Amino acid sequence: MRTSAIVRVSGYVGLAGLLAATAGCGKLPGLAETTLDLLEQGSPKACVAEDVRKVLRGMIRPAPGSFAFTGMADADAKRVIESFAIDFEQTTLESKDEDVSRVTCSAQAIVSNTRGVRSSGLAIRYDVRPAAESTDRFVVGGDVSGATAFLSGAALAAITAEVLTGERQGGPAPDASPTGEATGTAAGDGSIR
Repeated sequence: MRTSAIVRVSGYVGLAGLLAATAGCGKLPGLAETTLDLLEQGSPKACVAEDVRKVLRGMIRPAPGSFAFTGMADADAKRVIESFAIDFEQTTLESKDEDVSRVTCSAQAIVSNTRGVRSSGLAIRYDVRPAAESTDRFVVGGDVSGATAFLSGAALAAITAEVLTGERQGGPAPDASPTGEATGTAAGDGSIR
């Protein structure tokens, strides 16, 4: 399944940014490059921009009330979700299309629990491109199904058991670490609704 997410780029443009753009002198010192700036440049940094990573995490992480948490109270689901982190390694720019300011990237999604036990790399592939309907938004879409499948299966069950059992017993739960690999397809939009 492929989905897309639209993200509004918030940045400090103001009068200084407007003057820099109209004067043709580019960025003023001290102003951070936005994801849209990186896309326009075709920079590999667009693949690892923090707002892009936030969108990817939102695409991968199951939401309370989703199928992954059927029969579980939203408060418990939220505690489970907050108990693991998603990060990315080995991120690579695979291609760039300068005509439409789009980059295609691949990475290994890593899921780790609060004790630092990590999954093996879960392959994802995604594009980042400007949104057609707005000049201050970008879209992230791609194949993250391997990571979503991982987090909706046995790994999520192990994390859930660890979190909820540990809370009920008032101490750490037995080691129930998420491990494994998977592949698949999905996508999301940067607005994370």
